[in-house]
Amino acid sequence: MAENDKVNAGFGKFKNKIAAAIEDLSSLQVSTYTGDLVIEGKNLITTEEGKPMKFNTKSILDHVQKQGNIKFKLVGYTYIDVDSDTVNFVKEDLTEDDRVLVEAHKTMVQASQESRMAFLNLVKELIKGK
Repeated sequence: MAENDKVNAGFGKFKNKIAAAIEDLSSLQVSTYTGDLVIEGKNLITTEEGKPMKFNTKSILDHVQKQGNIKFKLVGYTYIDVDSDTVNFVKEDLTEDDRVLVEAHKTMVQASQESRMAFLNLVKELIKGK
């Protein structure tokens, strides 16, 4: 493949990812869980052909969901709709460790909102540049 073709293919993938992310902007969800997680499986670190692959969170989460015997406890959940309707859940009877997780959850919500704004600004600049 010629160098220009690789660049064009790369921009095409980037454009598709931007389009998918724009569709996902209608809501923001942050969930914080606690529990024990043991992951076993060679397929999490290699491709089906046996080649090494990068650490893949989505692959791990898919694997965890298929196991079905993992016990997580939801400590905090936040859902923010595009019109700013918000649902917030915090586990009752928090332990000191849970309180630390709730603070981490708050930080993740804030970071997610900031990331979303940065992405919107990027899209705005891309549109302006056309």
